[in-house]
Amino acid sequence: MFRIRIRGLAPVAVAAFCVLLACAAGCGRRAETPAEGPRLAIIAVDALDSEWMEPLIEAGRLPHLAQLIAEGVCGPVRGPDPQRRPDALWSVAAAGHPAAKAPGYRRMGGRAVKVPGMTPFWETAAAAGLRTVVVGWPGELRDLPGGVMVGEYLPYSPRRDHLPTPAVRPDSLAEELSALHVGKSDFPPDELARFIDPEAAAKVPESIITSERNMLAAIYADDLTTLDTARRLAARRECDLFTVRYRGLGEISRNFWRYTGRPGPWSVTPEQRAALGQVVERYYEFVDDLIGETLAGLPAGTPAVVVSAFGWRGPVPAGDVWDAGPGAQRPEGWLVMRTPRHEAGAAIERMRLEDLAPTLLALAGVAPDPAMAGVVRTGGADRAGRRFLEDFAGEAP
Repeated sequence: MFRIRIRGLAPVAVAAFCVLLACAAGCGRRAETPAEGPRLAIIAVDALDSEWMEPLIEAGRLPHLAQLIAEGVCGPVRGPDPQRRPDALWSVAAAGHPAAKAPGYRRMGGRAVKVPGMTPFWETAAAAGLRTVVVGWPGELRDLPGGVMVGEYLPYSPRRDHLPTPAVRPDSLAEELSALHVGKSDFPPDELARFIDPEAAAKVPESIITSERNMLAAIYADDLTTLDTARRLAARRECDLFTVRYRGLGEISRNFWRYTGRPGPWSVTPEQRAALGQVVERYYEFVDDLIGETLAGLPAGTPAVVVSAFGWRGPVPAGDVWDAGPGAQRPEGWLVMRTPRHEAGAAIERMRLEDLAPTLLALAGVAPDPAMAGVVRTGGADRAGRRFLEDFAGEAP
């Protein structure tokens, strides 16, 4: 078995795994640029963790991710230290700067003061003339010339089953996209049987299983809404840069990790573990479906990137307590890129989270913002691809 040892950034193991899958699907296969459609599609996934993916891929349970790995390059992405909350990490990825923070309000001198974020890569692309579609990323909602931005307006809590005022630009799309909202009661209960076995669930106290089903339903509905929004925009609008973020796996990992049998500050009965212990890995299968359906809504051959800003290792001991917050996130995320610039089966090395934005912009043919602290990474590119990327910025030592 080839282990993806993300801890310590062991690139040789990552390369071995990528080469193994590439050869299984046909070594040397290259992505072809479509005649029309986006120059680049970026799918961001919270908490996509290589140590969970590997056995599922080897078991044939993540076919879309396996195909992307076989046709592209993959490797770890090192996040900032100390670890931060998901929105802050995605802000680093979007702005290409380790000091980037999610825009919002901060308490200063007893009053709330608006703190803007740094310029994300999609605004740089839009300023360069690219028609850009952005769904679900944290960031200040802005009009993008010729493009669309859909913010984080979708509810998570099972106590809220309504849609707040939609955060959509341009406003003319608000009504159309609001109609796509999926509530936690908008699908038959047996649809959740793919995650929770009904027979095993019958042996768990009703109050517990009802609470967990409600939580799962709310998270599942949120990802379905994001998918429907992304596919509607992909189908109705021409765009040059397309990106969508799915948050559900992070919430699933956070809320259902206790049932996986991993160490942690909880007490779980064997019956609860039998009913709920497979939710996390089965949600990985659903995320693989999301990735496949998102790409299916774009022209065949669209250059694609799937990235996670962080992984998930679960709560870790911190003295006399357990850190179930940012410390439960693995500092290393994961990245796969299938583009005509890259050599199938190669590995990505030395990629930092702040390098993501400038690298994505270069792949889309746009010069990175000079304010970005990250650099364009050329690892895994073939000779022509390396020359193309180096026209935008040199490789860091």
